[in-house]
Amino acid sequence: MAIRIGANSTACSNDDLQSLGAATSLGICLTEAHYIGFQGIELDHKFPCNAKLLCPIMEAHKIDLVGGWNSTELLTRSVADEIVALQDHLALLKAMECSAFILAETSNAIYGNIEITLSKPSVIDASEMTTFCKND
Repeated sequence: MAIRIGANSTACSNDDLQSLGAATSLGICLTEAHYIGFQGIELDHKFPCNAKLLCPIMEAHKIDLVGGWNSTELLTRSVADEIVALQDHLALLKAMECSAFILAETSNAIYGNIEITLSKPSVIDASEMTTFCKND
């Protein structure tokens, strides 16, 4: 099995606080990732979410899509709703021939909200944990 090395695009921009790296274009990020030897890169907010738009961009920069993050919110949505919500993301990854689907539960996440400090962490209480574990 061949091993290929991909990068997370956080090195160029940040999904949690989008002002970080805002001046770096997607083209620059892809060009530099390819130049230093990465064979692929993970999606971020700068990538078009349409394979017909994204494929030629990736081909032009000679770099593949190696993954794409998807957040779930199982404290506020059902599993069925989450499955519906991730269909467009799955379709994009499939169209881009990307086999890595990155999923993370992010209910009550504070990223992107600079008004909430880390000194006030979100804590799941026992009833929320029960709901989370029984969610269908």
